[in-house]
Amino acid sequence: MENSHVTSTFASAQHWALDPGALRPLIESYIDHLASCGYEADTIHHLEHSARHFCYWLNQSEIAISQTDDNLIKRFWRAPVPLPWQPGV
Repeated sequence: MENSHVTSTFASAQHWALDPGALRPLIESYIDHLASCGYEADTIHHLEHSARHFCYWLNQSEIAISQTDDNLIKRFWRAPVPLPWQPGV
């Protein structure tokens, strides 16, 4: 039972650490769209996490959402992006 609490606490910390800030309405709209398309809850959760990670990276890199294009997305996927809960961050 304690493992479950640790896991949920860790997941909550991850969720909070990837706060999309001003981009939150985009994330919420994306999640609503996925749900309306009939995606399973687990799939939505994973896609939301990826979107929040991208928004976190944009914010940390001081890149405006309006600058997003294919090259920027490729840069994001190729870059080693440290996450706030990783050691040394």
